[in-house]
Order: sequence, then C-alpha cells, then structure tokens
Amino acid sequence: MQSPADRRPDHLPPDEAGGAMGPAAIGRHVGVAVLAAIIVAALFNAFGQASETERDTGEAAELTVTGPMRIRGGLERQLLVAVTAREPIAAPRIVLAEGWYDRISLAVIVPQPEAQAVEPRSLVLAYPPLAAGARLEVRVTLEVNPAIRVGPRDLSVRVRDGDRVIAAVPADGVVFP
Repeated sequence: MQSPADRRPDHLPPDEAGGAMGPAAIGRHVGVAVLAAIIVAALFNAFGQASETERDTGEAAELTVTGPMRIRGGLERQLLVAVTAREPIAAPRIVLAEGWYDRISLAVIVPQPEAQAVEPRSLVLAYPPLAAGARLEVRVTLEVNPAIRVGPRDLSVRVRDGDRVIAAVPADGVVFP
C-alpha cells in the first residue's frame, strides 16, 4: 500500500507530479534557456548600446571615431569624430557614410559645419581650415527611427582635404529593431 506522500495528486498530470518529464516540460525548459541566452548576449553588447573607438593615422591627419556600431530603433546615441591635423588642412571635410544618416534623425551637430552637402551615399560636413597640430572634435547626436530597415550598414567615416582623402575609418555596423 502507498503512503499519501507517494501518491500522485489526482488533479496533476503525470509529467507535473514528479514523474518523467514529458514534451511540455522539456519545451518549457528549452524556452527558458533560450530567453536566458538572449539576456546574457544583451549584457555583452550583442544588440547594441556601447560605443566603440576606431582610429586611422594618415600623413596629414589622425582620425578617431567613437560611436555605436550596433544600434537599435528608438535610441538616441552620440557619434564623436576627432580630427588632429598633422599638417595644415586647407579644406577639412568629414564624410559620413550613408549608414550614419539614412533613416536616422541627426538631432545635433556640434560645432555646426560651414557647409553641409549630400554626395552619393555620403553626408559631407565642411569646416574651416586646420593648422598643423590643431584638433577638431565634432559631436553628432542621432536617433534611430523605430521603423528603420534592419540589418548591416556602412558606418565608415573619412576625412578629406577638399577632395583628397587623408584618413579613413572603414566600419560596418548593424541596426537591430
């Protein structure tokens, strides 16, 4: 005869009463494991938020770009582009690849450029001449539109003296929903 502690309660199915795990219980365990994996990946910046810094040093200038390479819709982020002139730059131009402004709201650009133009697949910001050793820091506040096309995009930044490229940071980024 079974003791009351060994009997399965009548209102519980066999797989929930301490017996063998059935398909429903296994499915719940797998679902919880998948959610936990997504949360851990997010903690390690798999889905954006943290800024990354990339550098390039050319003969005429050093370019440092600090900004998010993985971004999500609806978030406001900041891009910092720093140009240090190694020799005089008569017509400094910061060229942002299309990925920085396509379906993204550019809220603020500080300092304001003297001129701004859109070239095929890039935005060009023109600034006054830089003497050798001078530094130009441009901060761009941007917000990713929530209904944006998700996936990979070109987030390259170049510095030109007029039409001549003097430093470039090639970068690929990803937009998440």
